[in-house]
Amino acid sequence: MKTTFQANRFLALVLASIFLFSGCAVYKKTPVTLDEAVLSNTMVKLHTIYNETLTFRRIKKTEDNKFYGINLKDGINVSTPINKAEINSVRIKNKKVSAAGNYAIVAPIIGLVLLVSGAIAIM
Repeated sequence: MKTTFQANRFLALVLASIFLFSGCAVYKKTPVTLDEAVLSNTMVKLHTIYNETLTFRRIKKTEDNKFYGINLKDGINVSTPINKAEINSVRIKNKKVSAAGNYAIVAPIIGLVLLVSGAIAIM
């Protein structure tokens, strides 16, 4: 009974770490303009002149050439105005590398869980 409890505890810990690591995002190294970020329609990371890092789900441009960062808060899209003069760099999410990184982290952990749970079942 004690080994079953330890196996379940280990399995819960590994599954929790999978969920924690599966949400990482990798951003492209080359900065882009705000207009290119609007066209990309992906997650965007902004670095300001105040050494702040802002992350948005996407950037929206209005008809009067104002930019807004869009985030989801409590299921509602929230628009945050972006001052172009305060932005140092704009980096967009690299979808391919982010997906590959998530699989590279999650797949070995799942394999390890299956291997350990199989070894415990044999005992």
